[in-house]
Amino acid sequence: MTRALAALLLAALLPMATPGMAAETGSNCPPLSAELFRNPDLVATRAMVAGKRILRLDGGIDAAAADKTDKALQALGPVDEVWLNSPGGNPKQGVAMGKILRGYGVLVRIPAGSWCISACNFAFLGGAIRGIDPGGQYGVHMFTAVTEGSRPAWADYVKKRGDEGLFQAIQSREQGSALVALEQADFIIRMGVSRKLLSEVMYPQAAAGFRCLTREEMVKYNVVNGD
Repeated sequence: MTRALAALLLAALLPMATPGMAAETGSNCPPLSAELFRNPDLVATRAMVAGKRILRLDGGIDAAAADKTDKALQALGPVDEVWLNSPGGNPKQGVAMGKILRGYGVLVRIPAGSWCISACNFAFLGGAIRGIDPGGQYGVHMFTAVTEGSRPAWADYVKKRGDEGLFQAIQSREQGSALVALEQADFIIRMGVSRKLLSEVMYPQAAAGFRCLTREEMVKYNVVNGD
């Protein structure tokens, strides 16, 4: 078992964007700023903007992100819009957040200067009305099946079992990724988004790279359906 093979496996399990990724992968997205990663876990805050009641969801999509979103919407009462700014994280939690947001029937927005990458994609698609302001970025890539704390767990597993462990880890990842893909496809269809968003845009991207949708693509795939 070589360190290079172990490193390759760990790189394939990366579920969240990282600073500098856009430049490293030749992405059409602007460079990511360190500010996007200020909150490793999701943080919910309320704000008044131009007379509108806003729930801001900032930070990584952690293992409790969906529960935090639900509790915030219950505690804050009616809101006019939900604003997202996230580098992604747990893909299952992203879908779960999207289902919760759709259940509340809220307008979800990516405001100017904000990002919605990776698992955040599915949280955004849960909006009954979805808007991305000029200067807001919706970055997509191929998803992989991961769980909370998976990187150190996989590293230990491969270290103990060598080449056999590497094979089993990859096989497990492939099976898990297939299940995640089925859940994602079902979800976006239910949200009224074209399934071609997956086949033509998301899945052709490498797991460690991403690109931002153009305004034309946002409209073509019905990612945005409001102002």
